Amino acid sequence: MITQTAILGTLGILAGLTTAIVEVIKQILPKSVPTKIVTIIVAFLVTMVYVLVTATAIIPMTIVYAIAESFIVAYLAMFGFDSLKDIFKRFQLDKEDEE
Repeated sequence: MITQTAILGTLGILAGLTTAIVEVIKQILPKSVPTKIVTIIVAFLVTMVYVLVTATAIIPMTIVYAIAESFIVAYLAMFGFDSLKDIFKRFQLDKEDEE
């Protein structure tokens, strides 16, 4: 069973790789290219490579999960863990309010 620590660790590694790759690419590309678009593309590619290397079976749902995960990785690379943590806290507070 996959733990939350393993998931957060994987997301952190992927976000770190994405950030490092984007920083290198930013030095190569002209300043007119938006960094957020580059980050989304790099996060998608890094996540897809990770999923293709580690997945036991490539099925359509694996690709769908990889796409969703790539947006999370891009978000982490652009805005960091603090803003993601704030979003999770907000949703947890909403759940508690409903009960």
